[in-house]
Amino acid sequence: MSSILRFTPLYGVKTEDLAVCYLLEVDDFRILLDCGWNDHFDETLLEPLRRVAPRVDAVLISHPDLYHLGALPYAVAKLGLRAPTYTTLPVWRMGQLFMYDAHQSRAMQEDFQVFDLDDVDSAFENFIQLKYQQIVNFSERGKGITITPHPAGHMIGGTIWKIQTETEEIVYANDFNHKRERHLNPTTLQYLTRPSHLIIGASQALVRPSSSSSISGQQFPKGSQIYSRSNPLTEICEEALKTLRQGGDVIIPVDTAGRVLELALGFEEFWATEKLGSSYAVAIIEHVSFNTIDFAKSMMEWMSDAIINKFDTTRENPFHLKHIHLCHSRSELGALSSPKVILASLASLECGFSRELVVEMASNKMNKLILVDRLEPNTLAHSIYSLLEGESEGKTAQVPRLALQLNRRVPLQGTELEEYFARMKNSNESASLLQGSKDLRFDNRLSTLAEDEQEEEDLSSVSDDEKDNMHAINHFGSFSGEGKIDQARSEMIVFSNDREQKDDIWDDYGLVIDTKCFMIGEDPGEIEGDSEELSEASMDETMNNPMDFRGLFQEDEQVPTKCIQVNITLEVACQIRYIGCAGLSDGRSLRQLLTAVSPRRVIIVHGSRKETAAIKEFCERGLTKDIFCPRAMETIDITTDTSIFRLTLRDRLLSSCTWKKVGDYELSFLDGTIRVENEVSTKEKETNMNRTQEYVLEQRPSLDSGHPIVFVGEGKLSDLRPALSRAGIPSDFIGGVLVVEDRETGAYVLVRKIASQMASLEGPLCPDYFEVRKLLLQLYTIL
Repeated sequence: MSSILRFTPLYGVKTEDLAVCYLLEVDDFRILLDCGWNDHFDETLLEPLRRVAPRVDAVLISHPDLYHLGALPYAVAKLGLRAPTYTTLPVWRMGQLFMYDAHQSRAMQEDFQVFDLDDVDSAFENFIQLKYQQIVNFSERGKGITITPHPAGHMIGGTIWKIQTETEEIVYANDFNHKRERHLNPTTLQYLTRPSHLIIGASQALVRPSSSSSISGQQFPKGSQIYSRSNPLTEICEEALKTLRQGGDVIIPVDTAGRVLELALGFEEFWATEKLGSSYAVAIIEHVSFNTIDFAKSMMEWMSDAIINKFDTTRENPFHLKHIHLCHSRSELGALSSPKVILASLASLECGFSRELVVEMASNKMNKLILVDRLEPNTLAHSIYSLLEGESEGKTAQVPRLALQLNRRVPLQGTELEEYFARMKNSNESASLLQGSKDLRFDNRLSTLAEDEQEEEDLSSVSDDEKDNMHAINHFGSFSGEGKIDQARSEMIVFSNDREQKDDIWDDYGLVIDTKCFMIGEDPGEIEGDSEELSEASMDETMNNPMDFRGLFQEDEQVPTKCIQVNITLEVACQIRYIGCAGLSDGRSLRQLLTAVSPRRVIIVHGSRKETAAIKEFCERGLTKDIFCPRAMETIDITTDTSIFRLTLRDRLLSSCTWKKVGDYELSFLDGTIRVENEVSTKEKETNMNRTQEYVLEQRPSLDSGHPIVFVGEGKLSDLRPALSRAGIPSDFIGGVLVVEDRETGAYVLVRKIASQMASLEGPLCPDYFEVRKLLLQLYTIL
């Protein structure tokens, strides 16, 4: 029997907003397709998710960015989402870095209370990591449903999901890339042909190549975005180099751990090809920049064939970046000489290092801002892009100005600082210890994410005294002076810097055993510092030290801070360029993939009204007539056979039936009636997402005349002939008809197959006629 399929977009349809979340119901099993948010973290956007989160059975995540998984920590902590989350290993790892960086970017500017780092950890504990092509079978209510991840491109670990039941095959393809990139293979969507349903995103449907105005008769509307036919990464690097040679800085807003990898490889390759060396610095500034690159080094098997082949040949990891500096604070970035290229998070410019840097650099006409990612409405990046469009149309005659509200942390001074220390002193001093450990929580998380080998490598490059101090900082907080801890943060902790034990390293429980003493056949000197990687790490310890994550919220952690809001007028005098490098299929490729897949039904999501209408028009031009464009919170029935109703069978009904075994099944004849019940809970009525009627099958009183005979089976003639032979009745096939000659009269009995479950018997009423009929009926199960 076919499954009942229902699809409900919670949000992310017919809008320019990039956050997506959809609910797919297969019978009684509910699957959440992505659980995205944006860096505004507006809780009102998640109201539709609040209604269904406790009843979700599984969550499928496509990509690691905020638009696809940003709401998971909030949903797990406050909306009651308890379902397991399925995704690939890179999405799990990089997604955690996305959430860490987003939280810290908000916390460095405001008292962010929407979710905390504990919520992030709790959400990612429910993840189940999969490999591409790995088939997962659900159990219990989801029995008979399987999911399989396929490569999507766009970001490392990006996934196209295939959801299969006994009779339906649903492909969920939201954000994918048909082109091969430096670090990613293209999507394999074109090989998932003829699914019963294709849920496809239309967010790039109006992006067209500059050399073509129409594709397969499909005209692109006026005002469509145009991208260059050349390599966008090369164009970005050339634009940046031109500005550097003129003495200006270049800032490129990027995401945390997705598209930034492609940009990093592009700049690394361009700087090596042009032999720029250390002439101009290239920096990535995030709260988790070291971990992003470090994790990328360990995910080679998820990357493109070119990278794998190069690694197999040269044994050189492409993410061993020689020309790019990794920064975690403004002080580290300020240590690099200008002019320089800065890749800063976040791409929307709503918070984080990118917002601060743009505010500082925008007034200098020598600098350049390059926008590379998709632009979401109501963001600073979109507002600046609107200025660029105004310049291209000649509407802007003077320096553009934007009214902007800045949130930032500033040190306490004067009376406020005295009151702060007075409160700390009068609060039994335990609150100070709690605050200190809270500020260090992010340090500990990122330290556990870094590999043990890297930690040993970093420690081996410093002196013995510095080892003691570093370890004290890592466990107790900011280190101030020799043998003292910052009293404003950790007054209850007493640290003793015993010079007699300076060769030892302390942990929370005592001395740590030096494993190098127990190594057999290893050269400790080689382990400590002879490798090429270690020598380079020693040149810049601050940048590459995985334990150096102090200064996350402000430059000086020893000084308490407060959050303030400042209204400013931002003069955008710098140069602005938009060079799309989002790693997504353009409008022409999207249409070509739709033609190759040739789905029976299409559900269009994740696009503006114009983009949705463009894809719908293309599908109607010969691809399929079954096209759905639902609104947010509109439940649509996408069951292939709409004449099927789900019946409820009571236990007393099943126990009264007479069952006959046919192969692997048991069958019974039932004469009954269907009764409609309208018993629906109040909670389900509020959601308006479930059927309001239940169909119950009940048996009617048995009739004296019995019921019509039902023959179940195929009744193959090839099975009848051996049965006749065993009974001693000769037979033969003549022209597809089984012919039997009566042994007494010589008359002929003919057996023909009319249909798959129908046969005809012709001939005189001779003794063999009745014998043939008897053997023919034995081939069927009679109900």
